[in-house]
Amino acid sequence: MIRALLLACVLLLSACASQDQLPAQIPHLKFPIQVNAQREQAGEHQQWRVEARKRDRGVRWTLTNATGEVLAVQDLTNDGWKDRAVSDADFEARELFGAVLFAFTSEKEVRFDYPGVQLQPHGRTIEDRWQVSYASEGVLRITLPDGLSYLISPIKGKASH
Repeated sequence: MIRALLLACVLLLSACASQDQLPAQIPHLKFPIQVNAQREQAGEHQQWRVEARKRDRGVRWTLTNATGEVLAVQDLTNDGWKDRAVSDADFEARELFGAVLFAFTSEKEVRFDYPGVQLQPHGRTIEDRWQVSYASEGVLRITLPDGLSYLISPIKGKASH
């Protein structure tokens, strides 16, 4: 009984640990990145803002809501994600940050940085995890397998991607 419970815990932890989809290296992007992210799931919508700024050892990602309240802050280094603040939004924010990074990585670099990427004429997918569809300049949709999606668009009047 204890062995079965221990095995279940190990399997659960390994599944959680493998959830982070990290690039082989941090892609060369033009920073800062500032975009609106409209979260859509089951007919409900939330308006968020994502910002990424280059740091000495990686990239600092910040997620805020429509009123400017910080929901999550995380750093991405070549060693992985580092939580800067603890909140309920951290896991979802990390998934969103990773998907935005994947979406904004150049076609040339994405083949190297994300082994297993599948490129389509107007989009890309990675291991049935993120599906990115490019609509127009700076506007794209990121869809996750559970039906959650984000409409990503530039912030008006600000340099973004």
